[in-house]
Amino acid sequence: MTPRADSIVVSEKGLADKYSVSYGDMIQFAAAVNMRNCVSGPHISFVTGRPDATAAAPDGLIPEALTRWTA
Repeated sequence: MTPRADSIVVSEKGLADKYSVSYGDMIQFAAAVNMRNCVSGPHISFVTGRPDATAAAPDGLIPEALTRWTA
């Protein structure tokens, strides 16, 4: 990770711990707020209740940025 990404992770972890919410909820909340802060950004509903992961997700679940899709 970059130093900037590291600082974001530390900030979000601290807030999640302070307010007793899961890290998944904190990530989703931060994403919803940041989307709304964009000009003409959409309103994204936020619902709490995500449990913290107990293991890393398997590789390949999220496509790479340069993945080409065919119909």
